[in-house]
Amino acid sequence: MDRDINVVRKKSVSGVAQLLATIREQNDAGLIDQGKKEVEELEPGAVPSGPEDEGQFTLAEEIKRQMRREEKKKRKEEEFKIAASTCTCFPCP
Repeated sequence: MDRDINVVRKKSVSGVAQLLATIREQNDAGLIDQGKKEVEELEPGAVPSGPEDEGQFTLAEEIKRQMRREEKKKRKEEEFKIAASTCTCFPCP
């Protein structure tokens, strides 16, 4: 005979919250130390670059991406037109 699935049993786990808190503190301390090291490595008068600078592309890269998007869009439209014109299984408008 199996356990009754309708009975709610106590699921207490001890020590997990404390472990997570210590890991979070260690990560925060590591990030702070890493930031201090990066600031020390910079030349005097240099502005530290943040994560927002990492996602930017050069103009040429952005133009290439736009061209690829347009080509992909045209290709999808052409494939849809071909599929709609050759569709025999459903009444197409």
